[in-house]
Amino acid sequence: PQLCSRDWLQKYSARNLGLNLNQLVSGAACKHTMAYHNPIKAHVEARYCVGLFPLVNISGGLRHLQYTWGELEVFKQELTNVSRGFCHLQLIKLMRRYIVRFQWLLSGSRRYFGLITERCVVILLDMSGSMISKLDELKTQLKQLVWEQLFRNNVVFNLIAFNSTITEWQAVGPTIADETACHDAIAWIDQLEAVGGTATEVAIFRARHHLDAVDPHTGLCSGQRNPAWMQNGSTKTGISNMVTKAIYLFTDGKPDSSCASILKAVSNVWKVDPSSIDENDGRSVNDKPTKLRRNAQHFSKDLPIHTVSPPLSEEANTFLCKLSKLTNGRRHTIPTNTHCFSFVERLKVRYLQAVRTEQSPIKLDPGEVAYTMDTHSDDLQMLIREMKIVERNLLKLEYFQHVYKDTKWSTEQINC
Repeated sequence: PQLCSRDWLQKYSARNLGLNLNQLVSGAACKHTMAYHNPIKAHVEARYCVGLFPLVNISGGLRHLQYTWGELEVFKQELTNVSRGFCHLQLIKLMRRYIVRFQWLLSGSRRYFGLITERCVVILLDMSGSMISKLDELKTQLKQLVWEQLFRNNVVFNLIAFNSTITEWQAVGPTIADETACHDAIAWIDQLEAVGGTATEVAIFRARHHLDAVDPHTGLCSGQRNPAWMQNGSTKTGISNMVTKAIYLFTDGKPDSSCASILKAVSNVWKVDPSSIDENDGRSVNDKPTKLRRNAQHFSKDLPIHTVSPPLSEEANTFLCKLSKLTNGRRHTIPTNTHCFSFVERLKVRYLQAVRTEQSPIKLDPGEVAYTMDTHSDDLQMLIREMKIVERNLLKLEYFQHVYKDTKWSTEQINC
């Protein structure tokens, strides 16, 4: 299955690849010691701290860089890899990898619906009257989703359209995305019409009913053939071998019923506390494991609800963010083409073209470490956040070497 950015960054983040430059100044011996001296009533640096090693400022604190220029060069060379006749910093190669993934996330049906990462899904489609102007685009993108992500990855799926009532593609439940089923789904999509209200709560619980009824190890209803990813049609038992399931909710606005009542109903069935939603907004892929475990206790480990929508009002967007966060799902707002591609082009000019012209390492301006793409897509935001970390590491390496040069020059002047 495809990996969301959180899982992907567990493998490819700068920290997990050992490219966090704070390790150079993280030892106990790197601490810059100061003590309060009572006779002169001032803070005085420890004698061994003065003049021995360059001082660098890390997160507002002073640390000793206990490396010579040559050792920094060795460290830099450990981060390099010879390719096509010239060297590239591994950090720059990592940034290039991020740019490639960013472009991939903005291509095809992934730009519109995000990533389908589970083996068994129910996709809820808002067919209320407000969707009339967006219906043609939705149908086009939905057909692309069926072939590009569902059929290609052998996903077990079902489609449910909702307005004031519920219309199911397969009333019996999810089915494997083989060629026959996909053609039938396309025909069903063509006859959809936008009319009526927005019964979001009813649709969510209908989707859960379908997913609760399937075999936990196949994602299929009884009597259906096993998908291709199950070797020899056999299944293993155990929690670790249970099929991943999720609900994908596409809507263009608020539901007819109260947003608070829907969140309360979902929290009761999913057995989570809705008051904990706002307490854990600062989750990051680089959070310590204990913090991640503590945060995870507040959210459901049950069926995730991933929410997808075009750009919405603040109130509607807040509701969908809370709904996805409450169920440990992902939020995806469809980014505009112009904004996305201008952002990618800036990155390509800065990194990809510079590497082709053999400018390594790239000279960076600290004032440029800012990414202005405003998106409510969790997958894109996590990647942008990691790009900032990598760029700060590039600046930090230049800073360490600059401090060492200045310290060495000052020492030589004193000795003269």
